[in-house]
Amino acid sequence: MAIRKIFKNESGGDLTIFNRIIGDGNSYDVPPRFWLDAYDTERLLTQLASGDVVLNDGSSDLSPSDALKHILRWQEAEDTIFDNTTAQLPGSPDNVQDAIEKSKSFRVYPAHFQFIGQMNYDQYLYAGIDSAGGRRSGDFSNGYRYDNSAPVTSLYSGAVVSATASITGIAQTTGSPASSLELKFELWKVGFSGQGTKLGDIIFNIVSANYTIGNYWNSSVLTAFAENQAQDVDVEAGDLLGLKFIRQTGNDKVVAVTNTTIVLEIEGAA
Repeated sequence: MAIRKIFKNESGGDLTIFNRIIGDGNSYDVPPRFWLDAYDTERLLTQLASGDVVLNDGSSDLSPSDALKHILRWQEAEDTIFDNTTAQLPGSPDNVQDAIEKSKSFRVYPAHFQFIGQMNYDQYLYAGIDSAGGRRSGDFSNGYRYDNSAPVTSLYSGAVVSATASITGIAQTTGSPASSLELKFELWKVGFSGQGTKLGDIIFNIVSANYTIGNYWNSSVLTAFAENQAQDVDVEAGDLLGLKFIRQTGNDKVVAVTNTTIVLEIEGAA
């Protein structure tokens, strides 16, 4: 399930959250690329403790202590600061400062995958950005065989927290597209001899009203799909990562894509 960080202003007046002015009673669904800004914002932690700001994870409102754990999103901080189940944020200035200092050790690493040409069957994207010629970068099995490409190496143990897609053509099978289409990729830990282990799904949900969607027989239509969406797939340092397009049929799923670039953000301890 994709992680979300939705901040609601309950202060009775305007507040600045992540450099955006939020009116009383309004919410801000923070894009993943801004999440790290919270690690240097002690004021936000104080606002959560006072109730001026409420954090929602996409399903429910969180208590102040659970909100801090959701912001930091790493186990060491939870164990260090919240081993006492009655602990409340901020608890003491030392707790807040300790959390902020520990969080600075976290980094984000971009992993690039690209394919030039049309993909209309299960197939790996190129790892890296050099994919001239449109040659296949993998076979159709759950393994990974190299053809003028190499996998991305995960630098950190952590998680893929977001994915950005840029695609020139998107198609479903037949008829009119549904209001929302699922574009599915799988992230694999791969090997040099065809072996592989699936780590999780990378899913994009496409609102068809915002884009021109083709069908299987007209998949070269210019879609110009470009979005960043939150993800949540765990990885380990040293994993060789392969990103695989998954062909799906039906008017609510993507069966083919053209000229596809995906950038994953991997967050973990440096």
